[in-house]
Amino acid sequence: MDRDLEKIYTADEIKIILSCSIAHIETKRAEKINALLHNDIDWDLLLDVANRERIRPLLYRNLILISPEKVPSTVMARLRNEYLRNSSRNLLLTRELLFIIEIFNANGIPIMPFKGPVLAEQVYGDLALRSFKDLDLMIPEREYNRAEELLQSLGYANNLKFTPAQNAAFLKSEYHQHFVNDKTGTHLELHWRISSSLFSLQPDLSGAWNRAGIMTILGKKVPSFSPEDMLLIMCEHGA
Repeated sequence: MDRDLEKIYTADEIKIILSCSIAHIETKRAEKINALLHNDIDWDLLLDVANRERIRPLLYRNLILISPEKVPSTVMARLRNEYLRNSSRNLLLTRELLFIIEIFNANGIPIMPFKGPVLAEQVYGDLALRSFKDLDLMIPEREYNRAEELLQSLGYANNLKFTPAQNAAFLKSEYHQHFVNDKTGTHLELHWRISSSLFSLQPDLSGAWNRAGIMTILGKKVPSFSPEDMLLIMCEHGA
């Protein structure tokens, strides 16, 4: 390993991030974090890496539970403000997700949310602990046209205008379409498969709908992929 890279990956800042990258911290891990915080920490580096890995909410929650007095007040205030903004945004996106699921169900269109709020609840058990900025929804490919029309009726739009032949080719080769609601600022990705058909690896999720379970988010029951299918999806998306 390159010496500079080795120095980075063995730095106390990285050790703190790795140790804090878990929802429930046991006593030994907390003691390790506490000991690391006694060292001379480069907080700019730590925050930069945490931001790139999108774990600042989790980092804040764990630091404030373990040793908030060992973190500079300016750093803690910055993390707290970001945590509150993230929590507020996540709550708004989750409510929008539940609304969309309700509308799709009322119109008889199968829909499966994944990543975003679903992954936050599945992995952390807390919507506030994961950073996400859009919504991801899976539908059967045969339902795409109806789903697109329904989203448009809710104020969502995409920039692609296809002829019927172009639309058929797009659905065959691609795997998702991006929509934006200009009124709410919500970004949404509508998926009908996991990845582009041009990829050599195509996970077989033909039975995913039958393997799906039910989870509760904000008191509402929503469908969710099985843990095994979700793992394949996360590996494919690098999430």
